[in-house]
Amino acid sequence: MELRQEVGTTKAVPRVLPGVEAIAFFGSNFESAAEDACAQVLIWPTTPGAWHALTDTWRVLRSPDVKRSPAVTASWVSQAAPQISTLYNDVAALETSVASMITRASMGMAVAVSTLDRRASPREMFIDCLLGYQEYLRRQGRATWSAAVIDPTADNKSVSEQFRVATHGIPFAKPPSLNFWDDPTAPIPLEIARVASAAVARYVSNRAAPNPIFEAVRSKLAILPIGLTSSLRGRRR
Repeated sequence: MELRQEVGTTKAVPRVLPGVEAIAFFGSNFESAAEDACAQVLIWPTTPGAWHALTDTWRVLRSPDVKRSPAVTASWVSQAAPQISTLYNDVAALETSVASMITRASMGMAVAVSTLDRRASPREMFIDCLLGYQEYLRRQGRATWSAAVIDPTADNKSVSEQFRVATHGIPFAKPPSLNFWDDPTAPIPLEIARVASAAVARYVSNRAAPNPIFEAVRSKLAILPIGLTSSLRGRRR
């Protein structure tokens, strides 16, 4: 898996990360949110080598030996996952294939949702995601990550502090670090987390629309949050 071992922190000072397989990824759709909802998704590996296997799947698909037509560049998936989107020339095939990648990957997922009816702060979004991870720990009995990677925000320092507070009460061996990915080329798991969050928001906004990526995400969730079970009213904040 192509992941630098140093990622810019809130002060743009490199921090050495643990091995790739001890890293979780947060994806959110706050910058390109659907009309009625915002979502954040946390993904973590459930087996050794999970992220390597996920990235290897993408590498095989992007092989120059695989013939394909011009890629999809205008879909909502391409905004969240530009590298993965280069593999497909049809939106339906793209969504189905991303769903298949999620279904087959050895990873767990947790999700948080913010709507007009339930506006959530970054801290609350982190808490909801971490509660899902805590439920996974309760069932499996072993921790799988000690550092998380997320896209940069308008206020990295504040987001880092809210993440730190949110981790209180979660049974980590030591406080996990939150690292901001500041390179234009993202790791494939980060693209998966991004597109998963966008799919969740699209589902909350329109539950009747076909959404194979959301269905794949739902199959991986440790718990189903209230934002995915209650009815949606109003519009996004």
